[in-house]
Amino acid sequence: MLFKLLRGKHRTVVTIYLILAVLFIIPSLVSPVFRSYENISNILNQTASLGIVSMGQTFIVLLSGLDLSVGSVISLTTVLCATSMGNDPLTIFLAVLLCLGVGAGIGSLNGILVSKVKLSPLIATLGMMALIQGVALQIRPYPGGYVPRSFAETVTGNLYHVPVPAILLVLVLIGTIIILRKTVLGNYIYATGGNEENARLAGVNIDKVKIFSYTICGLIAAVAGLVLTGRIRSGDPLVGTAFPLDSITAVIVGGTPFAGGQGGVEGTLAGALIIAMLSNMLNLLNVSSFYQYIVKGLILITAVVIYSLREK
Repeated sequence: MLFKLLRGKHRTVVTIYLILAVLFIIPSLVSPVFRSYENISNILNQTASLGIVSMGQTFIVLLSGLDLSVGSVISLTTVLCATSMGNDPLTIFLAVLLCLGVGAGIGSLNGILVSKVKLSPLIATLGMMALIQGVALQIRPYPGGYVPRSFAETVTGNLYHVPVPAILLVLVLIGTIIILRKTVLGNYIYATGGNEENARLAGVNIDKVKIFSYTICGLIAAVAGLVLTGRIRSGDPLVGTAFPLDSITAVIVGGTPFAGGQGGVEGTLAGALIIAMLSNMLNLLNVSSFYQYIVKGLILITAVVIYSLREK
């Protein structure tokens, strides 16, 4: 059965999960610390924000694009939470709605710039990244602010011994799978990413597809920002800096190539887990964060090279 899967259309996803299993089993046999409940829980918490934002990034990569503004959306979300939340449930609820609305709005603007103004995704989202980063720094130049304990414990606690961030990650995964595999929008995303001109000739409204996709990406990035806010319990205007690179790496490693039109969030989850586990192992080995960036860069380049060779 496994052999058939590896030869079928799911072989890439199956291969990625086999790699993930090996990366988990080998360190677990060597290091008691790595396989401890506390460390596994830590890996799941680290994976949550990255995995969630990577789900949204998958929508854009499926369209042969990328969204560099997701990190700034995450940073802005933490800042907005830390400046607008109070102890009463109403202000917490309103702050959450504000963050989700801002994330979706930023995504919509990205979609309009790409579809209507005809900017390349790189230029549009790079400019939006700088703009939003500036807004976040203007609101709070330094980390700080106040995030109520009730919100933090709700977002980062455990439900029947399962970390809530992991549950949120699974819910986002299920939601994005439904959108991509079971809706007309999902079919249009794959068609547009596969061949935009053919999709246009078939009657697909390309502009709407791109705007909806970028809106979903911005919304999901805000969700990741809310989870991260619960972890750090403060607002940090620079906390999202690493997420654009990490999310793109997770998507590409997970089997969604830059060419677009194929792949999906199932593999993206494995890609995010691989990155989180590698970061965790490097941290346990006291490897400098600077070298960790080198490792992530090498992983991204290797994945792109492999998929490029497969295309030939």
